Amino acid sequence: MSSLTDGFDQLKAQISVDNLELFLQNTRTLVVIVDSQGMPLAWNPAFEGLRGDLAVPRALPELLSGAARLEFIGSLRDAAGNGTPARVQVELGTPVGRRRYDCYLMPQSDERLLFIGEPVPDVAPEAEALRAELEDARRALDTKKQELHAVLVQAQEISHTDMLTLLPNRRAIISSLQEQVTISERYGFPLTISMIDLDNFKEINDTYGHAAGDQVLRFVASEMRDHIRQPDQIGRYGGDEFLVILPNSGEHAAADQASRLCQRLHGQSIPVAHDTVQMSLSIGIAQYRPKIDDWRSLVERADQALYQAKHNGRGQWVVIQV
Repeated sequence: MSSLTDGFDQLKAQISVDNLELFLQNTRTLVVIVDSQGMPLAWNPAFEGLRGDLAVPRALPELLSGAARLEFIGSLRDAAGNGTPARVQVELGTPVGRRRYDCYLMPQSDERLLFIGEPVPDVAPEAEALRAELEDARRALDTKKQELHAVLVQAQEISHTDMLTLLPNRRAIISSLQEQVTISERYGFPLTISMIDLDNFKEINDTYGHAAGDQVLRFVASEMRDHIRQPDQIGRYGGDEFLVILPNSGEHAAADQASRLCQRLHGQSIPVAHDTVQMSLSIGIAQYRPKIDDWRSLVERADQALYQAKHNGRGQWVVIQV
C-alpha cells in the first residue's frame, strides 16, 4: 500500500500545499479519514507505523484498551450524530506498545470524519511544538478551503454564463425556464416568454465579418439587459436568438416589454469597424398553458410567433394565438 491511499490522494488534491504535504508525510501526528463507525478509509504514514504488522483494523476503536474504547466510541457517536467536533485523550497502539494521544474528531460534509491524534509528549516544549505544527496545518487547511470555495463559485458562474454577451447561456436560461414552468404549473401563476431574434444579422456577418457581428451581439445584449425589469430574466438562447422569461406575467405585460425593446433598438446606430449599422428586433410571445404545455412546447409556440413576426416584415412583435 502507498504512503497515502487513493481516497487520501483525493483529499490532498483539494487541500494540497507543499508544507502541508510535507507535514502529512513526516509528522508523528496521526491523520486518518474514518467513516461514522470509526473504520479507517485513508491515513498518513504515522498511522501506518502505529498499527505495525497488524492488518488494517476493522475500526479505529480496536487499537484502544477496553475503558478507552468505550470513551472513544462515545465521542465518535457524538461527533457523527451532532456534526460537531469532539476531543478525547486516549492510549492508542498494539498491546505490546501504546502511546497516549490527544485526539480530535472533526465531521466532514460527506458524513466521514477527520481523525487527528496528536502524541502527548513527555515534556512541555515538545507539546508546544506539536501544537504549533498542528495549528499551522489547520490554518493551511482553512486557507485552502476558502480558496477552493472561491474557485468553485467562479467555475459555476462561468459554466452558466455566455462569455460573449455575459448573459446566462442556453443551459442556464433553459434551467430557469424549467423551474418557472414547475412553479406556474404547481401554483397557477401566469408565465410568459419572448423569443427575440436580430433581424438581418447574417448580412452583418457577411458584410463586416464575425468580429463585427460579435460587437453587435454585445451591444444589443447590453441594451436588452438594461431594459428588462426584475424579476424577468434574459439569456442567450443561441446564435442571435435571446429568450426572455416573465414570471407571474401574462401576454399583455410581455407585449408591453416587447414594444419597448423594439422601440429602443429601432434606429439606433451601432458602431462596427469603420462604419455603423442599424438593428431591429423580431419578437415572438407565448403564454404558458397549464396541463397542456411543457417548457419545450412553450418555446416552440414562441418560435412560431417569432416566425410570424419575421414573415410580417420584421422589427415587430407577435403574440401567438392559443
